[in-house]
Amino acid sequence: MPIKGDHLGLNQVFMNLCNNARDSMPDGGELKIEAHKQRKKVTVTISDTGCGMDEEALKNIFDPFYTTKDVGEGTGLGLSIAHGIVEEHHGDISASSQPGKGTVFKVSFPIAEKFEQIKSESPHRIKEEKGGKVLIVDDEPGVLKGLGHMVKAIGYEVDSVSNGIEAIEYYERYKHDLVLLDWKMPKMDGAACAKRILENDPAARIVIISGYQETAIDRIDADLRNVIKDFILKPCDLDRLSEVISKALKS
Repeated sequence: MPIKGDHLGLNQVFMNLCNNARDSMPDGGELKIEAHKQRKKVTVTISDTGCGMDEEALKNIFDPFYTTKDVGEGTGLGLSIAHGIVEEHHGDISASSQPGKGTVFKVSFPIAEKFEQIKSESPHRIKEEKGGKVLIVDDEPGVLKGLGHMVKAIGYEVDSVSNGIEAIEYYERYKHDLVLLDWKMPKMDGAACAKRILENDPAARIVIISGYQETAIDRIDADLRNVIKDFILKPCDLDRLSEVISKALKS
Protein backbone atom coordinates (compact mmCIF):
# COMPACT_ATOMS: atom_id res chain seq x y z
CA MET A 1 0.00 0.00 0.00
CA PRO A 2 2.43 2.70 -1.15
CA ILE A 3 1.93 6.41 -0.62
CA LYS A 4 3.98 9.32 -1.90
CA GLY A 5 5.54 11.26 0.93
CA ASP A 6 8.48 12.56 2.90
CA HIS A 7 9.71 9.84 5.25
CA LEU A 8 11.13 12.29 7.83
CA GLY A 9 7.86 14.18 8.13
CA LEU A 10 5.78 11.00 8.25
CA ASN A 11 8.10 9.55 10.89
CA GLN A 12 7.40 12.63 13.00
CA VAL A 13 3.64 12.11 12.65
CA PHE A 14 3.61 8.45 13.67
CA MET A 15 6.19 8.81 16.44
CA ASN A 16 4.10 11.62 17.94
CA LEU A 17 0.90 9.57 17.83
CA CYS A 18 2.62 6.53 19.35
CA ASN A 19 4.31 8.60 22.06
CA ASN A 20 0.96 10.16 23.00
CA ALA A 21 -0.60 6.69 23.19
CA ARG A 22 2.23 5.52 25.44
CA ASP A 23 1.86 8.55 27.72
CA SER A 24 -1.88 7.89 28.06
CA MET A 25 -1.17 4.40 29.47
CA PRO A 26 1.16 4.99 32.46
CA ASP A 27 0.11 1.65 34.02
CA GLY A 28 0.42 -0.30 30.78
CA GLY A 29 -2.05 -1.15 28.03
CA GLU A 30 -2.27 -2.00 24.37
CA LEU A 31 -1.09 0.06 21.42
CA LYS A 32 -2.39 -1.21 18.09
CA ILE A 33 -1.33 -0.01 14.64
CA GLU A 34 -3.29 -1.15 11.60
CA ALA A 35 -3.31 -0.13 7.93
CA HIS A 36 -5.80 -0.86 5.16
CA LYS A 37 -6.61 0.28 1.66
CA GLN A 38 -9.98 1.88 0.99
CA ARG A 39 -10.57 2.83 -2.63
CA LYS A 40 -7.84 5.36 -3.45
CA LYS A 41 -6.71 5.93 0.13
CA VAL A 42 -4.45 4.24 2.64
CA THR A 43 -5.71 4.61 6.20
CA VAL A 44 -3.51 3.98 9.24
CA THR A 45 -5.33 3.49 12.54
CA ILE A 46 -3.45 3.98 15.82
CA SER A 47 -5.45 2.99 18.89
CA ASP A 48 -4.69 2.69 22.60
CA THR A 49 -6.43 1.54 25.75
CA GLY A 50 -5.38 4.61 27.74
CA CYS A 51 -7.16 7.27 29.75
CA GLY A 52 -8.97 8.78 26.76
CA MET A 53 -10.24 12.33 26.33
CA ASP A 54 -13.47 14.24 26.91
CA GLU A 55 -15.30 16.18 24.18
CA GLU A 56 -13.61 19.49 25.05
CA ALA A 57 -10.11 18.02 24.75
CA LEU A 58 -11.02 16.18 21.56
CA LYS A 59 -12.28 19.41 19.99
CA ASN A 60 -8.99 21.25 20.66
CA ILE A 61 -6.25 18.62 20.26
CA PHE A 62 -4.93 19.96 16.94
CA ASP A 63 -4.76 23.58 18.16
CA PRO A 64 -1.20 24.88 18.73
CA PHE A 65 -0.12 24.94 22.39
CA TYR A 66 -3.26 23.10 23.60
CA THR A 67 -2.32 20.23 25.91
CA THR A 68 -4.00 18.07 28.53
CA LYS A 69 -0.66 17.24 30.17
CA ASP A 70 0.71 18.83 33.32
CA VAL A 71 2.95 21.92 33.09
CA GLY A 72 6.40 20.93 31.88
CA GLU A 73 5.25 17.58 30.48
CA GLY A 74 3.92 18.62 27.10
CA THR A 75 3.59 21.65 24.84
CA GLY A 76 0.57 20.75 22.71
CA LEU A 77 2.60 21.40 19.58
CA GLY A 78 3.06 17.76 18.58
CA LEU A 79 -0.43 17.13 17.22
CA SER A 80 -0.59 20.57 15.63
CA ILE A 81 2.63 19.86 13.74
CA ALA A 82 1.42 16.35 12.85
CA HIS A 83 -1.80 17.83 11.48
CA GLY A 84 0.18 20.23 9.30
CA ILE A 85 2.43 17.48 7.94
CA VAL A 86 -0.57 15.27 7.09
CA GLU A 87 -2.22 18.19 5.26
CA GLU A 88 0.99 18.75 3.28
CA HIS A 89 0.65 15.15 2.09
CA HIS A 90 -2.97 15.87 0.99
CA GLY A 91 -4.17 13.57 3.77
CA ASP A 92 -6.60 13.67 6.66
CA ILE A 93 -6.20 13.04 10.39
CA SER A 94 -9.02 12.57 12.89
CA ALA A 95 -9.50 11.27 16.41
CA SER A 96 -12.22 9.63 18.48
CA SER A 97 -12.09 9.06 22.22
CA GLN A 98 -13.98 8.64 25.47
CA PRO A 99 -12.69 9.14 29.01
CA GLY A 100 -11.39 5.85 30.35
CA LYS A 101 -11.93 4.03 27.06
CA GLY A 102 -8.85 4.92 25.04
CA THR A 103 -8.26 6.91 21.88
CA VAL A 104 -8.25 6.11 18.17
CA PHE A 105 -6.43 8.21 15.57
CA LYS A 106 -7.04 7.67 11.87
CA VAL A 107 -4.58 9.05 9.32
CA SER A 108 -5.44 8.74 5.62
CA PHE A 109 -3.29 9.43 2.57
CA PRO A 110 -3.88 9.17 -1.19
CA ILE A 111 -2.50 5.89 -2.49
CA ALA A 112 0.39 6.16 -4.95
CA GLU A 113 -0.44 4.54 -8.28
CA LYS A 114 3.22 4.48 -9.25
CA PHE A 115 5.81 3.71 -6.62
CA GLU A 116 9.35 5.00 -6.82
CA GLN A 117 11.45 5.42 -3.70
CA ILE A 118 13.57 8.56 -3.81
CA LYS A 119 15.91 10.25 -1.38
CA SER A 120 13.74 12.75 0.43
CA GLU A 121 14.27 15.50 2.93
CA SER A 122 11.83 17.05 5.35
CA PRO A 123 10.03 19.98 3.68
CA HIS A 124 10.80 22.04 6.79
CA ARG A 125 14.49 21.24 7.02
CA ILE A 126 16.60 24.22 6.00
CA LYS A 127 20.35 24.15 5.52
CA GLU A 128 22.30 27.32 6.07
CA GLU A 129 25.96 27.70 5.22
CA LYS A 130 26.24 30.46 7.83
CA GLY A 131 25.53 28.03 10.66
CA GLY A 132 22.44 27.30 12.61
CA LYS A 133 22.48 27.81 16.36
CA VAL A 134 19.39 29.55 17.74
CA LEU A 135 18.88 31.09 21.19
CA ILE A 136 15.24 31.04 22.33
CA VAL A 137 14.17 33.37 25.15
CA ASP A 138 10.71 33.06 26.76
CA ASP A 139 9.52 33.17 30.37
CA GLU A 140 6.73 30.60 29.81
CA PRO A 141 8.17 27.07 30.22
CA GLY A 142 5.63 25.43 27.92
CA VAL A 143 6.17 27.92 25.12
CA LEU A 144 9.96 27.77 25.56
CA LYS A 145 9.96 23.99 25.26
CA GLY A 146 7.50 24.04 22.36
CA LEU A 147 9.48 26.56 20.33
CA GLY A 148 12.62 24.54 21.04
CA HIS A 149 11.03 21.40 19.58
CA MET A 150 9.90 23.33 16.50
CA VAL A 151 13.28 24.92 15.83
CA LYS A 152 15.02 21.55 16.27
CA ALA A 153 12.51 19.97 13.87
CA ILE A 154 13.47 22.55 11.24
CA GLY A 155 17.09 21.52 11.61
CA TYR A 156 18.86 23.94 13.95
CA GLU A 157 20.71 23.59 17.25
CA VAL A 158 18.93 25.23 20.17
CA ASP A 159 19.77 26.91 23.47
CA SER A 160 16.85 27.99 25.67
CA VAL A 161 16.74 30.51 28.51
CA SER A 162 13.83 31.97 30.48
CA ASN A 163 14.82 35.64 30.97
CA GLY A 164 16.65 38.55 29.40
CA ILE A 165 19.62 38.56 31.76
CA GLU A 166 20.43 34.92 30.96
CA ALA A 167 19.94 35.68 27.27
CA ILE A 168 22.60 38.41 27.32
CA GLU A 169 25.05 36.12 29.13
CA TYR A 170 24.41 33.20 26.77
CA TYR A 171 24.70 35.33 23.67
CA GLU A 172 27.99 36.89 24.81
CA ARG A 173 29.36 33.40 25.47
CA TYR A 174 28.16 31.54 22.35
CA LYS A 175 27.36 34.24 19.73
CA HIS A 176 24.27 32.48 18.37
CA ASP A 177 23.32 32.86 14.71
CA LEU A 178 19.83 33.99 15.68
CA VAL A 179 17.90 35.03 18.80
CA LEU A 180 14.15 34.36 19.07
CA LEU A 181 13.18 36.80 21.81
CA ASP A 182 9.86 37.06 23.65
CA TRP A 183 8.67 40.65 23.85
CA LYS A 184 6.83 40.64 27.20
CA MET A 185 8.91 39.23 30.08
CA PRO A 186 9.25 40.27 33.75
CA LYS A 187 12.31 42.17 35.02
CA MET A 188 13.75 42.76 31.53
CA ASP A 189 11.47 42.79 28.51
CA GLY A 190 12.45 41.74 25.00
CA ALA A 191 13.03 45.28 23.77
CA ALA A 192 15.51 46.07 26.57
CA CYS A 193 17.24 42.70 26.10
CA ALA A 194 17.52 43.21 22.34
CA LYS A 195 19.09 46.64 22.83
CA ARG A 196 21.69 45.23 25.23
CA ILE A 197 22.61 42.40 22.86
CA LEU A 198 22.87 44.80 19.91
CA GLU A 199 25.05 47.22 21.92
CA ASN A 200 27.56 44.40 22.42
CA ASP A 201 27.15 42.98 18.89
CA PRO A 202 25.56 45.26 16.27
CA ALA A 203 25.55 42.30 13.84
CA ALA A 204 23.27 40.19 16.08
CA ARG A 205 20.22 38.76 14.32
CA ILE A 206 17.15 39.16 16.53
CA VAL A 207 13.53 38.20 15.90
CA ILE A 208 10.94 39.47 18.39
CA ILE A 209 8.09 37.09 19.28
CA SER A 210 4.84 38.29 20.85
CA GLY A 211 1.54 36.76 21.90
CA TYR A 212 -0.15 40.13 21.44
CA GLN A 213 -1.87 41.49 18.36
CA GLU A 214 -0.01 42.62 15.28
CA THR A 215 -0.24 46.23 16.44
CA ALA A 216 2.22 45.32 19.19
CA ILE A 217 5.16 46.03 16.88
CA ASP A 218 4.05 49.66 16.73
CA ARG A 219 4.83 49.92 20.45
CA ILE A 220 8.48 49.05 19.85
CA ASP A 221 10.48 52.21 19.23
CA ALA A 222 11.44 52.92 15.65
CA ASP A 223 15.20 52.57 16.16
CA LEU A 224 14.79 49.00 17.42
CA ARG A 225 12.27 48.10 14.70
CA ASN A 226 14.85 49.11 12.12
CA VAL A 227 17.53 46.73 13.44
CA ILE A 228 15.60 43.61 14.43
CA LYS A 229 15.21 41.08 11.61
CA ASP A 230 11.52 40.28 12.02
CA PHE A 231 8.49 40.21 14.30
CA ILE A 232 6.19 37.19 14.58
CA LEU A 233 3.10 36.36 16.61
CA LYS A 234 2.76 33.22 18.70
CA PRO A 235 1.50 30.64 18.33
CA CYS A 236 3.11 30.37 14.91
CA ASP A 237 3.19 27.33 12.65
CA LEU A 238 6.27 25.51 11.42
CA ASP A 239 6.14 27.02 7.93
CA ARG A 240 6.07 30.59 9.24
CA LEU A 241 8.89 29.89 11.68
CA SER A 242 10.99 28.28 8.94
CA GLU A 243 10.44 31.27 6.66
CA VAL A 244 11.39 33.81 9.33
CA ILE A 245 14.53 31.96 10.45
CA SER A 246 15.70 31.40 6.88
CA LYS A 247 15.17 35.04 5.95
CA ALA A 248 16.92 36.31 9.09
CA LEU A 249 19.95 34.04 8.60
CA LYS A 250 20.36 35.19 5.00
CA SER A 251 20.29 38.85 6.00
